[in-house]
Amino acid sequence: MDEYIKREDVAVKADEALNILVSIRRGDEMSCGTYSRLFDAIWEIANVPASDAVEVVRCEDCERAKIMADGYLMCRFLARPVMSSDYCSLAARRKNNAID
Repeated sequence: MDEYIKREDVAVKADEALNILVSIRRGDEMSCGTYSRLFDAIWEIANVPASDAVEVVRCEDCERAKIMADGYLMCRFLARPVMSSDYCSLAARRKNNAID
């Protein structure tokens, strides 16, 4: 199995399921094979694994960021200046919106 789900593969299954449902709505005759394909398509879509992603905490939202007199942020953990849009694996979201 691929490490990542291909959007196109899921879209093809969703399109197949939609087309079958439209045919059912129109009252077209459905064979056992058609219902089986519909079930398989819906099953595959329903069982697409969730993304293995985590929320990113930007430096501007990190409790370790300190605003300096010149307007830049200083990371108190790394002891270096950072951009507000930077992020790292050590970030911890601030409880309030105020930067020290």
